[in-house]
Amino acid sequence: MATYKYFTWPFLFTAVGLALGAWIGFVYSGTV
Repeated sequence: MATYKYFTWPFLFTAVGLALGAWIGFVYSGTV
C-alpha cells in the first residue's frame, strides 16, 4: 500500500498541475 501511495501522489499532482496549467492558459488566451 505504501508503494501504491508513493507512485500515485506524484502522478496525481502532475495531472492536477497539467490540468490547472491548461485551464489557466485557456483563460489567459481567451482574455488576451
